[in-house]
Amino acid sequence: MKKPYRDQPTVEDALNQITHYRHDIPQVFEFNAVTVMSDGITTLNRMWTATPEWHVP
Repeated sequence: MKKPYRDQPTVEDALNQITHYRHDIPQVFEFNAVTVMSDGITTLNRMWTATPEWHVP
């Protein structure tokens, strides 16, 4: 989830954050099967290893 108090959070911002986490701290994903991204309105999910075209609303 992106910070709800941010002026204009987007799902793309959430995806970018997950991408950085995958690169910087991959161990947090060792036991995850699915990643959920949301801006508070739109929510997407996918396997954490999948590329963006595999997002499922």
